[in-house]
Amino acid sequence: MHDEVIKPSILIVDDVPENLDVLKNALENEYIVRAAINGRLALRLAVMDPKPNLILLDIIMPGMDGYEVCRQLKRDIRTQDIPVIFLTAKSSDKDELEGLEMGAVDYITKPISLPIIKARVRVHLALEEKSRRLCAMNERLTDSKAQLEIHQIELETQNDELRQTQLELGRARDRYIHLYNVSPMPYLTIGADGLIREASQMAIAFFGLERPNLVGAALYSFVAPESQTAYCLHVRQVLKTGELDVCEINLSLINGSQVLVRLNSMIDQVTGDGDAQWITMVRDITNQVLAVTSPTGIFRTDLHGAFCYVNPKWSEITGVSLEESLGNQWMRTLHPEDRERIAAAWTASVTKQALFRAEFRFVNPSNRAVIWVLGQASRELGPETSLRGFIGTITDITDLKESAEQLRESMHLLNKAQAIAHMGSWDLAIDKSSMTWSDEVYHIFGLPPQQSPATYGGFLERIHGEDQARVSKEMQQTLFNTPLGHTGQSEHRVLRLDGSTRIVLGRWEVVRNNVEQPMRMIGTIQDITDARQMERALFDHVERFKGVFEFSSLGIGIASPEGNLLQTNAALRNFLGYAEEELQGKNIFDLVHPDDRESSRLNLKDLLERMMPSEGMEKRYLHKDGQVVWCHVSLSVVRNAESYPTFVFTLLQDITRKKKLEQDLLNVKEEVEIRERQRLASTIHDGAIQMLQVVLLSAKSMMAEVQRGHALRSEIMDAMIIDMVNVISLLRDLSTDLHPSFLERMDLAEAVRWKCEKLARQSDIALNVDVDGELGILETKLKRNAYFIFQEAVTNAMKHAACSRIEIILRKSSKAILYIHISDNGHGFDWEVMKKSHKGIGLALIQERTARMNGEVDFFSTPDRGTSIVIRMPCND
Repeated sequence: MHDEVIKPSILIVDDVPENLDVLKNALENEYIVRAAINGRLALRLAVMDPKPNLILLDIIMPGMDGYEVCRQLKRDIRTQDIPVIFLTAKSSDKDELEGLEMGAVDYITKPISLPIIKARVRVHLALEEKSRRLCAMNERLTDSKAQLEIHQIELETQNDELRQTQLELGRARDRYIHLYNVSPMPYLTIGADGLIREASQMAIAFFGLERPNLVGAALYSFVAPESQTAYCLHVRQVLKTGELDVCEINLSLINGSQVLVRLNSMIDQVTGDGDAQWITMVRDITNQVLAVTSPTGIFRTDLHGAFCYVNPKWSEITGVSLEESLGNQWMRTLHPEDRERIAAAWTASVTKQALFRAEFRFVNPSNRAVIWVLGQASRELGPETSLRGFIGTITDITDLKESAEQLRESMHLLNKAQAIAHMGSWDLAIDKSSMTWSDEVYHIFGLPPQQSPATYGGFLERIHGEDQARVSKEMQQTLFNTPLGHTGQSEHRVLRLDGSTRIVLGRWEVVRNNVEQPMRMIGTIQDITDARQMERALFDHVERFKGVFEFSSLGIGIASPEGNLLQTNAALRNFLGYAEEELQGKNIFDLVHPDDRESSRLNLKDLLERMMPSEGMEKRYLHKDGQVVWCHVSLSVVRNAESYPTFVFTLLQDITRKKKLEQDLLNVKEEVEIRERQRLASTIHDGAIQMLQVVLLSAKSMMAEVQRGHALRSEIMDAMIIDMVNVISLLRDLSTDLHPSFLERMDLAEAVRWKCEKLARQSDIALNVDVDGELGILETKLKRNAYFIFQEAVTNAMKHAACSRIEIILRKSSKAILYIHISDNGHGFDWEVMKKSHKGIGLALIQERTARMNGEVDFFSTPDRGTSIVIRMPCND
């Protein structure tokens, strides 16, 4: 059989698992590869067989870095000859020099190349092998005589050492037995048969048995049924490997309690007959597990109050880990407003060794959330009642605090709501004869809140003397003579402290126990004085509404949300020509003109959906005889407490006459425009064109004279020039009438005087202008329309009134109203006859322009006595 080839051993040390995996996969086919994720584990593996022939060591690691690992390897005689190769991201010459001075054989910078790593590993392993062989050869060449002498000395000293060792073993055995018995942890020595052969003092105390009853018993007999399989596997593992094995099981003690324990077992010795016995340490971890799984945060401190332990729940509540909370660091996460108060309270508790209890806040460092906790701590006693430190708990009361705040807010809102509703509440404990009132009860009685005692007698005293006996009797009947769940009610008067009287509505109910005995009476008292006054006022309003509804000049209809008429007044029936019974239940849209029905339905639908209070529009309705009636319609929706529409009010105003007047005015405007175009055409044709024809004839005559060789006659030239001047003057006047640009540089009074002077020169009519006071600066639009109105009125009078005098008065009132008063001494006219004959186009134009400026016009005319026109238009100062 050939000797088995032993592969070289390599130890890789790196805190990054991914790096370990890459290197291990690359080297494990040729070498025995072991890996360590930190320096402490690397030092342990370096002294274990098989010892590594080479160590690949990372420098940058948490805790113990690669430099420190290398120093300790070189200080240990067992590992000082193992070659070390540094693997690191540090690439400076200084770093490489430092690593080599520590004893490293090579220095490889990251990122690493696997082929280079493999090559350097092979080179350094070969060097290590050659070095080892040279050492062996040197040892074999050592002087044999010297070795023999050394061997002789060693033999002589071995006998002395053997005797000394036997003595030390005896003393060590005694110390072991002593430590075994006085150890603070329970120890058991168990034979291969599973029986307890020896027990420490703590084990005897832990199991609660006398030594004779415990020694010789089987540990298996104490194992709870659910843990017996785990215990058997634990024993099998210890016997199989001989190494330390740990398991957690439940033990049932003699007192009936069950505890969770951790067993640490390992082989103690093997007897001559081949049987093994092992030692088991029994550690009660019940409290430890409870602390870890507790729904309450748990902490421990030393004698000075510095934290030395917190359980996971504590960290979960506060957002602070165990490491971050040790010592007094935990106080840094307290809410800034609580730090000084809690620090003082904690210091006082530690100093006085008293119970600590307080509510305070933590600020979670990760999300800045504020957590309210209830913290409590008490002394923790050690052996012989000595003080070991403090142990305490924190309970998350954030939700409780929020609930309390919400309750306070709810109570505040309840008190506010009671104040708004003028309704107070009270509670009478029958068995204790005690009573409580809300603040509003005090307010209704006119008493200072919470200053007067709330008693049943005081409650009755505030009731008006004429109502007191009745209310007391009704409350007693509810208490003793009414069925379960009955509620009492009474409307009565109360006397306030200031002597005034208020009307209240009281309600109460009896709370009974499971045998129907009355225990409490709870109730409310509501001030309804204003409501009663409003009811009386509402009654008066209803009566007035009935009068308005019946005698209003507006048509009023009350309909359902679907449009079905429920009630109509006389005006609406007169508008449409129907009797009351004919309209009852009729849908209002059936009364609308067919062309307006769809838009009316959409208007009502939009009104109902948009929750708007009212809507106004103009619609056509059909009279019973088929005539069209124009109405201005206003709709209003009446809604109930849930905002659901219950009624639709329809108000109709007959605007048929207004619509007819508007149409007549529109027709007049069209006729005015036609007449104005005709006038312009006539003026241009009869004036300018005729004059231009004369000028043309004169020009032709002049041309003929020239062609005949005659000299031009001056009279022909003069006549043609006069004709051309007349044409230009006529066109200028026409342009001025159409667009009086001079208004831009004149005020209204100047323009009116200028026009009157010009008209007076062209006729034998006297025009007098009187300006009453200052008109001031008028808006351009107002000035232009006022001028056109004046021009139209004066022109009409001069053409049609056959007058010899026209008076024009301009005035601006203190209320910013411009007055234009134009009167003549002509033959006058009958206004009604004028309207029926569709004449008076100029007057209609005056009306239209005045209305355009939101003004008003009045005509006063009597046949043979002249005409007066008064125009009023608002000014914007």
